[in-house]
Amino acid sequence: MKLVATQKLKKSELPYDLGHILNHAKRVLGDPLLPEVNKEIRKMAKPHFEKLRQYGHAGRNGSYEKARKFEYLLCTAPGSKIISFLLGYPKHGPILTWAQVKKQAQSVNPRIGSNEEVVVKEIPKPEGGKRVVQIFGEIARANQSLARDMFTVRHGKSKYEYARKGRGREKLISQINNANRNGGVRALGVADIKDCFPSIGRDWVLKISEISKAIIRNTIFISDTTPINMKVHYISDSAVRAGLSQGSLSSPVVASKVVETCLDKISKRFALSYLDDITIGEKSVEEAQATLNALAHVLQHGHPSSPLFLKFKRALKIGEPVDILGYWPRPKSIGGLRFSPSNKSLRRFYVRLATKLLQLPRDEWDKTVEAKAYAFANSAKSWAGVQHGREFMQTAFSDYLADLLDDAHPKVLNSIKAGMPDTKIEMMAAHYARSLIPESVLATPSGLTKSIAT
Repeated sequence: MKLVATQKLKKSELPYDLGHILNHAKRVLGDPLLPEVNKEIRKMAKPHFEKLRQYGHAGRNGSYEKARKFEYLLCTAPGSKIISFLLGYPKHGPILTWAQVKKQAQSVNPRIGSNEEVVVKEIPKPEGGKRVVQIFGEIARANQSLARDMFTVRHGKSKYEYARKGRGREKLISQINNANRNGGVRALGVADIKDCFPSIGRDWVLKISEISKAIIRNTIFISDTTPINMKVHYISDSAVRAGLSQGSLSSPVVASKVVETCLDKISKRFALSYLDDITIGEKSVEEAQATLNALAHVLQHGHPSSPLFLKFKRALKIGEPVDILGYWPRPKSIGGLRFSPSNKSLRRFYVRLATKLLQLPRDEWDKTVEAKAYAFANSAKSWAGVQHGREFMQTAFSDYLADLLDDAHPKVLNSIKAGMPDTKIEMMAAHYARSLIPESVLATPSGLTKSIAT
């Protein structure tokens, strides 16, 4: 089908660039890429980007017939199928050949779905407890990748959503600072949506999106014909099919647009969201509490078949301990805000660090702690600078946390010597780390970890 269209979205509206595709290709095919493979991927990327831009423009500007045609092209074009397969391929999957990628990508089509078995299981949360997730096959993940890209260009990204990594956090810091300096924001309201993904049903997605019903039915949600391998006995197959999947590549962008429609309906000075975590800014604690109450009402009545509920909400003055995308904002004495890692962010770091150390000889701990602390402090833009942040975490770990690992360390090393598989060793070390690292590891302005020391 040949389609002529000159109108398209700006390149900046695309969800990724050529470099992103090539990086994923290296993970799937091995690094470095063969020159002929590199050339072929580059050649197929250009028309893929063009179709995404044309589809997005047509959908956003009411040209529904054109949008349907471009949607069909994206779902059937060999280049788009291959790119989506590369982007959706599991992180720890085996290296494939280019011929294998091409062959498997032929089955990609989010309008039809993959009919691969979906495994439903529990996995541990970094902060403790368990989360139910769905594990999808390679073709299903490729379909989800393409559906995610099509949903993004058609509807745009949520204006409230921030990524937890990279430029997203820099944008977050800038916006909160501006709201504090220029918008009079002195209090925050934080909230967490209960079971956000599985609570969002098909009717709500159909209400906010004009993407193909076939894509919504067969890829964004688990279709009625997809086999389910249920390893969690307190959830039914029908419940898994009814909501967005925890583990689907398309769920975060779809959920963020649902949350966006709710945030649009409330009056607030400032708002941001990260998946099911919401933060609003107001002039006073009382205003923040009132805004949270209004948000709870809107979420509950957003769609009659898919009410959303807040499992947690709290209004507080800026400076009180809180977690906003891993940060704790506090007022500076000279005005403005400074941002340090939150307790949740610090504890996750210490749990990851302890998991690593438990699998290493004791004489390798110091250099590992130094390297990991430097990387964390550098990424988190913490304290007065990277050097101070690194030194603080090294001191806190050696003074208050290292001794907590004394009993578990030889048990993990003995299991390694006994030949236990690496995956089980990792699970054992992570279990010990989560149980041994205290729940509260928050830094005080004096530079000590008070909750650990006491």
